[in-house]
Amino acid sequence: MPVLNLLNPNGTFINPFQDRLDIGVCLRNTSGSADIFFHIQQPGGTQYDPATGFTAGDAKTDPGRLSQDKLRTAVEHHSEWYSRTHSPFISTFDNLDNVLRWADKMKSFREMRGITSGSLCLAEIRPGLLPWGTVWYTRFCDLIRDVGAKVQDVAKNKYEYVFAGNIPSEAISWYGPVDEYRGCLERTQQSALNLSELFKHLNIQGGANKVGTLLQGNGTLEQEPEVRNNELDGSGEEEEEEEEEEERSSEPPAGLQSAQMVLHGGTGLSF
Repeated sequence: MPVLNLLNPNGTFINPFQDRLDIGVCLRNTSGSADIFFHIQQPGGTQYDPATGFTAGDAKTDPGRLSQDKLRTAVEHHSEWYSRTHSPFISTFDNLDNVLRWADKMKSFREMRGITSGSLCLAEIRPGLLPWGTVWYTRFCDLIRDVGAKVQDVAKNKYEYVFAGNIPSEAISWYGPVDEYRGCLERTQQSALNLSELFKHLNIQGGANKVGTLLQGNGTLEQEPEVRNNELDGSGEEEEEEEEEEERSSEPPAGLQSAQMVLHGGTGLSF
């Protein structure tokens, strides 16, 4: 069920009252969208339930029904991350490096205040996993500009997107402690680095032309014309056996064979 149920077909809010703001920048999710956002969850404010997802601290307020003055005030309060006023918005970011720095900042703030209860968690949010028209979100800088909110440092919100009301659990592709996410990320990056080093060792970074060089090193391409000549004159059977034995003895380890198979599949070669 949509959080904001008063929308025009183009995604903007219907304005049944004269003093109600028509928020033209509010976006509507599309099924299959590739958008990925990250949210840092800390105790208090936005609530999280594995079954239902995220709920804004002030879930009862529909931003689309607020007057321009009240919406401006809500946006200004939301921009102050240390504010104790509950917000109808849920903050997310579309830049992972930025959100990890934000997590470090929040961790330091909690340590300075002596806050030990609860832990910082990170959520990976993909609104494209939801049916059409399930959630609404917008770039926060655009919202600040459109409502005329007074925010001292708008640049700090460069990567921020806000969701109105809630984010269903079906849109959350990963949730857990920030340190655990960092660990998964580092292991993935290390695996990619190891694979890159393996390709570099095989001297096949250049693509299909490098594959030919690799195969020549194994003798496959160079031996083929000679074998054909032997077949024509009926000689060279003993030489063929010796060459096959040499090929078997020079076969690369299983790991390198797997890498060659990947390359053969990627370049369209078949052996």
